[in-house]
Amino acid sequence: MSSGLTTGLIVLGIIIILIGIAYINQQMEKNRIERSRISQNLHDQINMLESLLRDLPPHYLHKGLKRLLIESMMYKANHLFSIGDKTQKNFAKQMLGEAQTQLAQVNTSVEPKEFPVKTSEQVRRVRNLLEVLNQHLLSLARGGRISRDKAKSYHMLVKYLYTQAAFEFYRAKAEEQESSNKIRSAIHQYYQEVTELEKFANKNGNRIEYVRKKIDALKRKADEEAMAKRNHAKATDQPSQLEKGMDKLAAEDEQTKMKQVYD
Repeated sequence: MSSGLTTGLIVLGIIIILIGIAYINQQMEKNRIERSRISQNLHDQINMLESLLRDLPPHYLHKGLKRLLIESMMYKANHLFSIGDKTQKNFAKQMLGEAQTQLAQVNTSVEPKEFPVKTSEQVRRVRNLLEVLNQHLLSLARGGRISRDKAKSYHMLVKYLYTQAAFEFYRAKAEEQESSNKIRSAIHQYYQEVTELEKFANKNGNRIEYVRKKIDALKRKADEEAMAKRNHAKATDQPSQLEKGMDKLAAEDEQTKMKQVYD
């Protein structure tokens, strides 16, 4: 074999090796970027789950639903811990600790006290969170983490909670107007509450009946107050009529006196 051919083969070998190294480096960079993307996605999902657990009204998070969200957060935190960088591992470790504490509390705590939605801003915030929750439940079902039947059950719960945010708001507004003796406005707000309650009439039957009776009572009160105002207006109008009568008598008396003088 000639020296020229040998040199050519060596050069070709070096080129192949360099191409191989470049390809390996390229694949490693792709893997690093993909790993970073997955890690960031997991980080964002953990933050999203933490927001749902923190910001949804406590009485919206039934034990089963709350447990599911906490377990989802633990699952994602474990995954992040296994693939993330040092900062992400520390974050994942912290969230795992918090999730374990919350899970222990769920298993021992009583039903939380209600803190109803009272402002339009709260309604928007809660409904936005419920939409995020629904998307998360769908992703769990698609990933086989929960059954389709379970997902449907939770979906119906989220739909109810979406309506609950509205009827809690109208109830709070109605009670506020009623306490300020703005009866007609209170009646309107109670009607709004009934409209929302009737979307799940089979579940809200007792409350619907109560609110309708409340509306009837407020209507009677409003009618009584209106009648009292009319009667008061008539009563205050009578002295004015008497005064006019007295003025007329005085004028007639004056005319009589003047006539007597001329006579």
